[in-house]
Amino acid sequence: MKPVDFTIYWKETPVVQVCYDAMKQPQFTVLDHSHLPVLLFGMDGKAVPTAARLDKFFADRCFPSTRQNAKELLAIAGLTLYQPKLICRKTHGIVAHDHYWIRYADDPSDLSHASLMQEMSKAVKAVPSATPAQRHIG
Repeated sequence: MKPVDFTIYWKETPVVQVCYDAMKQPQFTVLDHSHLPVLLFGMDGKAVPTAARLDKFFADRCFPSTRQNAKELLAIAGLTLYQPKLICRKTHGIVAHDHYWIRYADDPSDLSHASLMQEMSKAVKAVPSATPAQRHIG
């Protein structure tokens, strides 16, 4: 099964389009050089992104696997295994510490950063027994 193509956004600005080739390798197209994710392109924005860098980008957009309530968070997302790509597929990679997020090719066209932030806010309130320090779900 071919992975789903996606675009990485910064707020409402499309930044990088990722399309998978016949060998299931990601191909990157930069759409906005001013907001390139450091994990994909390095500090100077000139590094060539790779599948390994993309895996690190996905991992950075997830709660740690060692988190105390990780199993509960996975269950809320409908997952049983900790897999950053699948977690990002469910959460769109939205996190509280930056404005990047992922729109997949099969997502609704009206999906936005604002709507995802609202959903994240609702999800944080719904996480059972979360202390304020544990409420970061992305």
